[in-house]
Amino acid sequence: YDDYIWLSAHYIEKLNSDTYIDGTKILGGSSHDYNIILNENANLEISGNFTGKIIGCGNNIVRIKGRFTGLLSCNKLIILKGGKVQGNLWINRIVVASNSDCQIDANFNDVDSFSNKIKSFDIDFQKIKNLS
Repeated sequence: YDDYIWLSAHYIEKLNSDTYIDGTKILGGSSHDYNIILNENANLEISGNFTGKIIGCGNNIVRIKGRFTGLLSCNKLIILKGGKVQGNLWINRIVVASNSDCQIDANFNDVDSFSNKIKSFDIDFQKIKNLS
């Protein structure tokens, strides 16, 4: 239940640069060609349009209510009503809301195979930019 209702989430209108995320955030607006690193136990909801890379460094939950295009690595992905996901996904678990009217066009991979590409303790934005 807590995965679906986030009472203390902070809203970010849009990104202006690559960003580290702590805590629980909701990203609205339109952000393109940026990279996000989710620190351990950080959670993120995309309620607007996001194009880029999101890399989780722990037990992260990412919810898609808007549109996501790019590369995503997280523990759990939740696609909410109307969510659209396109790209390469390294995830352990996916949840799709019933009657969600969502769209998914993605390559799915196990998050453990992603950890062989990059280690969370030495992750930085330059390394993320080189990932595909």
